[in-house]
Amino acid sequence: MENKKILESYSGGRIRSPEHESENVVYVTDPSVDEIDLGALVRNLFAEWKAILLVMIIGLVLSVVGSYVLTRSHTVEAVVRLPSANELGDIHDQNLIEISPDKALTLFVDQLNSPDNQVKVFEKSELFEELSEDSLLTPAQIFSDVRSKLSVNRVKHDYYELEKDEKTPFKEVSVALVSSEPQLAADYIRLFINQAEEMALAELFNDIAVIKDNRIQKIKEQLESLTLAADASRQAQIARLEEKNQESIAGLQMQIELEISTAKKNRENQMIRVKEALTTAEALNIVDPVTWDDLRTKRINPQITNEFGGTDKSIPHYFQGTRILSAELNRLTSRLDDRPFIKDLTGLEKQIEALVNDPKIAALKARKDDTIYIEKFDEMQRKLSELIQTPIQFNNVHLAVVSQQPVVSPKPTRNPYTIIIVGLFLSGILALFIALIRISLLRKDDSSTSEIPLNKT
Repeated sequence: MENKKILESYSGGRIRSPEHESENVVYVTDPSVDEIDLGALVRNLFAEWKAILLVMIIGLVLSVVGSYVLTRSHTVEAVVRLPSANELGDIHDQNLIEISPDKALTLFVDQLNSPDNQVKVFEKSELFEELSEDSLLTPAQIFSDVRSKLSVNRVKHDYYELEKDEKTPFKEVSVALVSSEPQLAADYIRLFINQAEEMALAELFNDIAVIKDNRIQKIKEQLESLTLAADASRQAQIARLEEKNQESIAGLQMQIELEISTAKKNRENQMIRVKEALTTAEALNIVDPVTWDDLRTKRINPQITNEFGGTDKSIPHYFQGTRILSAELNRLTSRLDDRPFIKDLTGLEKQIEALVNDPKIAALKARKDDTIYIEKFDEMQRKLSELIQTPIQFNNVHLAVVSQQPVVSPKPTRNPYTIIIVGLFLSGILALFIALIRISLLRKDDSSTSEIPLNKT
């Protein structure tokens, strides 16, 4: 009778017939059998419960220890809003720089993002001292870590209805810091905000002072330029008048010289005429002045008249007689200056004197201040005076207002319970993995004795 073959198999396991273990059964190894029995696998895993439990307990302990060893970090956040027009303070008393609430907040945020400002705050804060204690990191590395955890962002509210490309209105700014020392981080943010406002105010006041100095210098240069231009114009006017007067004086002097020369020439011509008349009078033996009537023989009482220089030109000159003609010749010969006999010479000399002592030129030379003739000079002086009196330091100025003091988030950024749960989950997976490896190794050892029973005939 032929025995039936009974097979019980699982992957890599032993195949045998437990019910028919007789001398007629031959066991052989069948490496082609590849089926997995899940029930057997589960039973084997339950068989490794001690190892699995041990690994999970170790993972739980490590998770609990890690949750306490790892630093619990909290987010500290403060909110700063733009100031109102009244909160800007006395900065409105100047007109050098236009300061609006939006611009004030922009200056403040620029200082918040300034690395120099952050370094100064970091060096003065107790947070640096706390983090640097028992730390292997350098101050630069600690600062870099703190700076990476510091954020300055616009505050977005739900009531903002924005398009896709629109930015959040620049009205509030959030200053947040993630730190393991929340109270020191809160103090750090307060110091950070105060330092940023002080730096922004200092920079703003410095800009106002620079603009003020530049405007003052510009107005002074304009006033000096106008003053020099006015003085140059006055000197040019004086030069033009003097040149014109010199030309007029030269013309009058030439006219006087011409008159003098003419008078001299006339005197010399007259001397020649007198000499000729004298010669004729001597030849005629006319001693005393006579007329045509005196030459008539029947005239009883001859009348002696001096017609020399008269209007009666019909009487010859030699009728004056030798006595008068000699005296006249002596007078003309002994004359040293003909100026008194020149008509209007005094008027010409007075004109020259008036040109030499021109009152307009004298007034221009005596003028000490030309600015009274400069248009808008007084207005520029007034602007300069107002600009000099403009202050560059102001009180009660706020470029930003803290609407929310630094608040510590109640929930830490690293939840210890989450760390424990994650650690327990990972340890469970690790335990199962180790158990499977153990089971696999045991099956490999047993596979060398795995057999398949067969009945012999």
